[in-house]
Amino acid sequence: MLHRDDFQGLLHGVLRRSGGRSVHALSGDIDLITGDALVTRVREIADGANPFDLDMADVAFIDSTGLRSLFRLHDVVTARGGRLRLLHPSETVMRQLELTHTADQFEIVRTAPGDAGAR
Repeated sequence: MLHRDDFQGLLHGVLRRSGGRSVHALSGDIDLITGDALVTRVREIADGANPFDLDMADVAFIDSTGLRSLFRLHDVVTARGGRLRLLHPSETVMRQLELTHTADQFEIVRTAPGDAGAR
């Protein structure tokens, strides 16, 4: 199943569900303008019984408001008994997580499954 989302024209998402796993691939900016809409959308689509992955390889910008949105997404998914993973975070996303000392608050997979260095 494939579904496309557009958040204010600044952030785009493609949702894929496969094998009991939901992957929402994001591209664009996560900030004051798009963060709340992203959280609302994940509330609609997250199935607490299954893991929920955010593919962040194409996130070009994230500010402190966007980071707060990631924490809210984590809360939404875990409150439903699910698990949130951040897949392939862009350098911009990783820099924000490292500068704020919050990277350890998320399950992060930096490389594709099966690649050396996956965490």
